Amino acid sequence: MTSIQYLEEQVKQLTPIERQEFREWFLEWNADDWDRQIEQDAQAGKLDAFAPEAILEKRAKHGSREQFLEILSRASDGEPEEFDSL
Repeated sequence: MTSIQYLEEQVKQLTPIERQEFREWFLEWNADDWDRQIEQDAQAGKLDAFAPEAILEKRAKHGSREQFLEILSRASDGEPEEFDSL
């Protein structure tokens, strides 16, 4: 019998109240485990690629379409300099 099978059998034997207590404990444990993994990934630099998108999304919430269009209207219509081209 695997550990999972053993746990399944044990959970099946719990009373409804015990199952609810177990569910609450497990959800909290799982959330804490997720937080630890995210923290480890962040420290390892695995989330760095997502930072620019998150920053842009946050900044977008502070602006408005009118502000965007006003700033865009001040942008040059000319071609970009060679060093700015992709």
